[in-house]
Order: sequence, then structure tokens, then C-alpha cells
Amino acid sequence: MNRWVPCDIEQCEEHGNDIEILTDAKQPAEGVAANDGDECRCPEGCKGWMTADDGCFYANWSTQ
Repeated sequence: MNRWVPCDIEQCEEHGNDIEILTDAKQPAEGVAANDGDECRCPEGCKGWMTADDGCFYANWSTQ
């Protein structure tokens, strides 16, 4: 089941805020996990998606 997970290791490019990720990835005891293609957002309304590969991930931001 997807749920919004706070992520303090990635920030919004435009606002610098920590983001949230909508994911069903199993979350580790410490840190956060994401799947490739998961939706992300910042509190200011920016939306994007996650790129995940080999235990690493980063946020891509929509230009619309």
C-alpha cells in the first residue's frame, strides 16, 4: 500500500524543503527507501518522481 513517507535526504530544487515520497517500498529502521517512479512532493506544491537504482535514489522535478 502506498503512503507518504518524509524524506530528509532529498530536497526540493526550487524551495530547498525536505520532500515526501509516495511509496510502497519497505522502509528501513533508519533512513528512507523509494522505488523507481514513485511520486514525490514538497510542502510548497512542487511535484516530481523518484529515480531509484542499486540502493540509491534521487528526485526529479516536473517542469510543468
